[in-house]
Amino acid sequence: MTEKNKKQQPVTPRDLDKRRWIKTPVVYAQQVATLNRMQQDVMFMVSQRMQNYIEGFFNDGRDQLDKTPNPAIPDDVIRSGIPPVRLMLSDLVDKYHYGRLVEALKDIRDLSIRTKSVEQMTDADGHPLLDKKGQPVRKQVLKLTPVFSQIVIPELDTSFSFVDRQTGNWVESVNYKAGYVDFKINPYVAGVIFDMNHGFVEHLARIAKYSKTDAASKIYIFIKTKIFVFHSNKFRVSVLDVKRATGHYIVSYNDVTDMEAVTEKYPRWNDYCNYVLNPAQRDLDRLALINDTEFTFRYRPLYKGTKKRGLPDELEFTVYPSELGKERTKSKGKTPQAVEQDLFAADPKSRQEMGRQDWQHLVDAYKGPLKDALSRCRFLNVGSDEAGTCFNVFFATEEDYMTVKKNQRAFREFMRLCYKSFGQTYQNVYGQYRKV
Repeated sequence: MTEKNKKQQPVTPRDLDKRRWIKTPVVYAQQVATLNRMQQDVMFMVSQRMQNYIEGFFNDGRDQLDKTPNPAIPDDVIRSGIPPVRLMLSDLVDKYHYGRLVEALKDIRDLSIRTKSVEQMTDADGHPLLDKKGQPVRKQVLKLTPVFSQIVIPELDTSFSFVDRQTGNWVESVNYKAGYVDFKINPYVAGVIFDMNHGFVEHLARIAKYSKTDAASKIYIFIKTKIFVFHSNKFRVSVLDVKRATGHYIVSYNDVTDMEAVTEKYPRWNDYCNYVLNPAQRDLDRLALINDTEFTFRYRPLYKGTKKRGLPDELEFTVYPSELGKERTKSKGKTPQAVEQDLFAADPKSRQEMGRQDWQHLVDAYKGPLKDALSRCRFLNVGSDEAGTCFNVFFATEEDYMTVKKNQRAFREFMRLCYKSFGQTYQNVYGQYRKV
């Protein structure tokens, strides 16, 4: 019943390279909710290419202006046309995944947001409607407008013919790709998706590339956004708020009828935990060990009244800085543009200390036949295995160890209490005993 822990990698200067982090406006970051990892990575790389505008926004003092919207991109640049954002294909995929990239770009091309515009009203014959004073009658219209007006993969005009050595026939070659993709940001939505009045997220530029699940990078961005809002390492949110962030509760609009349609995946709470939240948590735990995320998290379902199971009323998130997060705080210091750093600097409790408190809370709440044996256990640490995060404990006596080992039914009841208390944060308990 012992566990081989995965070791924490030392933090290196490469890990702390400031170029790994970018600032992305919240509205733009929210567009990735329905995208897979490759698509998220593409979107954040586009944001990475826009950092000169975002840095200029703060350097020019435009963050102090009282205007709505207040985009990071200057108004004159939007009016004259934003230069295309160019990404190299070699930075996105290798040659064997080119087809996947093309499919990914189709969904990105379809990304749209609702924009408001004022249009002149007309009668059935198309003539402008006038009021009693002879003034044109206008109405506000909501439209779905694409984020990108163009996404282009140019081809080089290098076609030629050659002889196939096996058949002896002449073969016409195809044109080669130019090796890059051009993204043209729609000027009609640029002021909305880059509006800094809604805040921004400072995050790892390639977090989606590092992740193994689509939800891990989305939860990462979601937590970053909430830290910016709550200024705390612990916050409460609704389940729908989390589901919207992970793309599992989608409200779509018909541009003609203006009717809403809701699509919900994993409506059962247990399914959402097992297929979305828990895998994302384990993925961020993994990234924390190899210094590819500044934090990991734990969540706990909260119920009102006597309700103790099913869909919770709220979720309580607790954020724990990784070794990378702690070292980055030391090297970077506090800045107005990085409010989340206050979280890590002010958090006195380590992940292990919180694990110790969770174990004690669990043992105190347990009333089953293993109560005495588990109460005498000494907490060692919080470890990780293939299933997720686990408690590592040391039994006081061999008798206690054998009692728990033989009574598996009671132990399963203990773990069910653990799942109810911590939302399946801890997947197992590994016990050790050594004869003296």
